[in-house]
Amino acid sequence: RLIALSDYDPVLFLESLKSAIQNKKLSAPIYRRIRRIEDVVYDVLPRQFEERANQARKLYEEYSNDQAILAYQGLLNDIQACLIEPADKAEQLLKGRQWMARCRLSLGGCYLSNGQPEIARDHFHAVRREYEQEPALLRITGRASLAEGLAALGEIDAANAVFPAASEISGATLTDQVRANIDHVRQELEIERGNIPSDLSQPWLCATAVRVLI
Repeated sequence: RLIALSDYDPVLFLESLKSAIQNKKLSAPIYRRIRRIEDVVYDVLPRQFEERANQARKLYEEYSNDQAILAYQGLLNDIQACLIEPADKAEQLLKGRQWMARCRLSLGGCYLSNGQPEIARDHFHAVRREYEQEPALLRITGRASLAEGLAALGEIDAANAVFPAASEISGATLTDQVRANIDHVRQELEIERGNIPSDLSQPWLCATAVRVLI
């Protein structure tokens, strides 16, 4: 059920959500993407990057945003350096480019959290441009993360353009948690369109509603 915007008191929203949003920050899909940067990159790139990726994740989870940014940027630079390969390794190059995109999504999330939206925008737009040229660059989860980042910057049309279609999501092999993450982003996009649901129990949905209502 959609309810009228007038039913909400923005001041009460802000007061009640402040602590909840802080406590639930790391549950948002875009930040979960940051924590998963180390999951599969090492079947393509040198194993020594694993320790650095874990450290970057730890720094972010400890709210050391500036240090996390330096760590992710260094990792991105070194991944890029590893991709200077002969043309006959096209598959490996694509996988490396996919992980460069994931690093940029992670950096975009870090800069958003750090209150630097314009730098975040540069990273998200870089990923979007590469995705438009090479659709295989992003999987469904990456597209959902990119859509969430763009929506957080107020670029709703661009977010809708990259968000996976319902048929793609239903036909994909995904864990329940990943499906929940993607649905979370879908709900945020609905709120950005002005479709406020009656259930706003999730702090990040509430935060999105507050931004739209104000």
